[in-house]
Amino acid sequence: MGKANDPKQKGQEEQTPAQDSHGESVNVTAASANTNRTTQKAKTDNDIFWLEEVFHYPVDIFNYQMVSSDTFINDCIFVFDANVLLAPYEVGQESVDNISEIYMRIANSNRLFAPAQAVREFGKNRTRKIADMHDQIYNRISKLPSFIQLECPMLDGISQFAELKKLMNEAKEKTNEYKEKLQALLRLLAEWGWSDRVSELYRKIFTTERIIHHSLEASELEADLRRRISHQIPPGYKDKGKPDDGVGDLIIWHSLINLAIKSAKPILFVCNEEKADWLVRSNNATLMPRPELTHEFIYRTKQHFAMLNWPRFLQLMNAKPKTVTEAEHVRSESSVSPALPWSLLVLDTLNSLHSLLRDVQDARNGENFSNQVQLLYPEFLTFYDRFSNQVKEIDVSANTLMSTRRFAIITKKLNDIYHSYTSLTQAISKGGAQSANIAARLLTDISHFLNLHSHLAAYSKNKTRVRINDFDFGNV
Repeated sequence: MGKANDPKQKGQEEQTPAQDSHGESVNVTAASANTNRTTQKAKTDNDIFWLEEVFHYPVDIFNYQMVSSDTFINDCIFVFDANVLLAPYEVGQESVDNISEIYMRIANSNRLFAPAQAVREFGKNRTRKIADMHDQIYNRISKLPSFIQLECPMLDGISQFAELKKLMNEAKEKTNEYKEKLQALLRLLAEWGWSDRVSELYRKIFTTERIIHHSLEASELEADLRRRISHQIPPGYKDKGKPDDGVGDLIIWHSLINLAIKSAKPILFVCNEEKADWLVRSNNATLMPRPELTHEFIYRTKQHFAMLNWPRFLQLMNAKPKTVTEAEHVRSESSVSPALPWSLLVLDTLNSLHSLLRDVQDARNGENFSNQVQLLYPEFLTFYDRFSNQVKEIDVSANTLMSTRRFAIITKKLNDIYHSYTSLTQAISKGGAQSANIAARLLTDISHFLNLHSHLAAYSKNKTRVRINDFDFGNV
């Protein structure tokens, strides 16, 4: 049921089939060409018609057919996220050379770009990659063995003792030589500045013309961010806990839209992260971009939008098998850290649950609390199922981050939330009088989980075992 002033009802806008750059019917409306919609006044937090702004014309939901990236790989424009710009710092020389050849080939055909926001994030984090290499070398030096002569005069003249002293001197000499080489690498890193191979490659590729921007005023961008956070509209709302409220992803999104409008070409966004506000995921598998994103993109640009991870992109660009293998390793390392015996995949899932349940808690005083609860329930089930599957792979007894009892507590809290949340959605759908009581119980369970999660996050920074009596988790 639309708004009373829906222009379609008044015949003010005519819906006409449109074609993308490949001649395929995408059946967008004539209004989709009107880019002024990007600067319209943002809806307030209490806007009950926000879903109409996400899917402007219902018929497009049925008529739009997502096109595989393979079908327009030879005609699209590639755009790199910051994590992809940083990725070559973690592969070998041969792979860097192969990557350079691929990037230059695409750039020379004017099909490779980077959002200004992604470039800024690269500039911020590149030094961390250099520092990581410095740390590895420094730690290797600090762990080199020391050689102390055996003071055993009584063994002088014994052949075995003489051989041992000779071997020790040789080992000491080789170790000192090895140490000097490591120290030379440290000096090289200190002198690198911005003259490393990756930076030199980007200096050639990402000129002013190949760095893209959005077209919004700061006030318009901020208003759009508030609207998306309020109604869980991708992208960026998952990062609302960041100091900048997660505006970075939204800046990149509007930059992609602006590029598609100007170039009249489909966009293939290459990104190594798999955030829930960009991609639909199930059982740790990526299925497709969020439908809100693909529909907004086709509505505003008449072009298709797709996403690829870095290894898959390199594979499609006919990279060498070794390059693709190293890229897969980089991507897997970004998901799981060997520094923590307790999988960071589980921590990532708990962080997602924390963010989602905080949204539920924040909505408790809103007029549309019931709608928000029901809207977030499928997403909660996704992360709850993922957590349940992940914990089956964990050897809790060998975990140094959490005690076995602490792990049992967090699992019980999430189970409590699951039962309360499920009961509440069922009560709401039936219009039951018990909804208020169940909602109160759910909010209490969520509060306990959020309290546990915050302490876990604080302790995990130091990778120390969490002690059971350090804080209160409610009744368990």
